[in-house]
Amino acid sequence: MNRTVAQPFSLTSASACLGTTALSHADTAASARRNPAAAQPRTGAGVRSLTDVVAQPLMSATARVHTHPSARPIPARGRRGARRPAAGVVGAVLLAAAVGCGGGDEAAGPDLSEPPSGVRWQSFQGVALPHTDQGPKTEDGGAATGFDRTPPGAAVAAITHTVRLSVASDSQWPKVVAAEVIPSTARDEWSVARVQLSITGPADPEYAPRLLGYRITEYTEQRSAVDVYTEYSDGSRAVNHTVVEWYAEDWRLRLPESESTARPVDAIDELPTDIVTLEAPQ
Repeated sequence: MNRTVAQPFSLTSASACLGTTALSHADTAASARRNPAAAQPRTGAGVRSLTDVVAQPLMSATARVHTHPSARPIPARGRRGARRPAAGVVGAVLLAAAVGCGGGDEAAGPDLSEPPSGVRWQSFQGVALPHTDQGPKTEDGGAATGFDRTPPGAAVAAITHTVRLSVASDSQWPKVVAAEVIPSTARDEWSVARVQLSITGPADPEYAPRLLGYRITEYTEQRSAVDVYTEYSDGSRAVNHTVVEWYAEDWRLRLPESESTARPVDAIDELPTDIVTLEAPQ
């Protein structure tokens, strides 16, 4: 079995071999322009192209959040000849509804723009990651877990899991996958592909991303879609589209299945005005 060795670690070469990530650069073409040789993944005999196996799964925990059936409007049904309720019954129902509704104000949902609190920064494999009051609360062998079931907790989890999965070393990634990623076929495929790559050092500063902020595009207590905005040493910027789900009492990263056609990352020129600023130190 052939293994691609990345030492010292470069996100560009590693991402080309894995077929991943926005963490390498804004897109694969930009990575290839920086390092054309590294853009050609090497695989062992009989192994699917690592690009095919992992390009979708690693960073494209896509922003497809499905509406729960209970949240969908129930279509009105009518039948000819159906009995009409007596006027008195209708009046009683309306009166009860009026009393029960009070002022008619709907319960406000969670504030998706609320930033995490108590932010401090710690380096993981050469990339600065936020540690906040909302998580992570535990670190073990490279894996970070323990996030609040809130919008800020989901956002920090999405950032944490995406980066750690992308840059974890050979000795760290099995624990990262086990603790931070939801079990699925996509996770299994990612693991098979990751075995082909060797990462033994931290990210090269030239290619390491710097976090700028995030925007939660969908949120429920079960699933959250988070766009993560990053910048690179050459001034280019990218947005990573990620999804985390509440699993085993924590937020975990959902890797999309290999047939997904959604782009995991897009190059951007300007940051949206409504992102939650969470800027890593330079």
